[in-house]
Amino acid sequence: MTHHITNPNVQKLKAYGSGSYLASDVTVLLDIVAKDAVADVPVSQKEALIQSGQRHYSDMLTLEQAPTAMHEQLYTQALEQGAERTAADIANLAYTLHHLFQKSRNKNTVSNERPLVLVSLVRAGLPVGVLLQRALADVNSSSALPSVHYGISIIRDRGLDPVALQMILNAHPDSPIVFVDGWTGKGAIYQELAHSLEKFSDPSHANFPNIFHQGADVIPLLTLADPAGVAWLAASIDDWLIPSGLLNSTVSGLISRSLYTEPALGYTAACFMIT
Repeated sequence: MTHHITNPNVQKLKAYGSGSYLASDVTVLLDIVAKDAVADVPVSQKEALIQSGQRHYSDMLTLEQAPTAMHEQLYTQALEQGAERTAADIANLAYTLHHLFQKSRNKNTVSNERPLVLVSLVRAGLPVGVLLQRALADVNSSSALPSVHYGISIIRDRGLDPVALQMILNAHPDSPIVFVDGWTGKGAIYQELAHSLEKFSDPSHANFPNIFHQGADVIPLLTLADPAGVAWLAASIDDWLIPSGLLNSTVSGLISRSLYTEPALGYTAACFMIT
């Protein structure tokens, strides 16, 4: 059964789940399709179709299997090497967000009624966004800050899911939004995000303050690693092995890569997750 995101109705936010994460960790704004309804395209065939231009990568899925013993071993090694750094980076990012948006600042003050909105880019942004959400939710820390966390799809050449973003804007009309990803790579997703947000960049747009709260030319993208040097806020510019980059759906809420559907009957295109 599929549920199309076709109407940016605030009440619909409650209908979406959190994958394998806690409900307090994130709300993932992806429609659901049963895996049996999706063709499992082998990697070699998928790559050939993409390279030849016959299909877009978001039109196909290679269904992911449970991690092998080798995958688990590599993840364990990466975690041993990078767990402390990951924790320190998340703590530093949360601390920075706290001081940027705390009550003592008038311009972008957040509150329980006006929480900071973390919008993670599915999938690599989800683990980072969840850790940030937990750090900001710790009322006993020096980084405590009212926040909510969503996950939405972004697809190269097709952009950010506009309906999911509008649902968030409708639900939090007075809140600043920060987009979250794991790393920037060559900056392709940053460019896709910037292009998708162009329509909000006019200062007269009603949602300009939600997105361009750091300035008219600043895309509020936060990452753990920013080797491309394009993020607004990053823990470092180092290209290092972030542990969550090794297990795909396993550490991304058991969510597949996003699928894209063509708009039908004038509706906005929907993205899907596999259950």
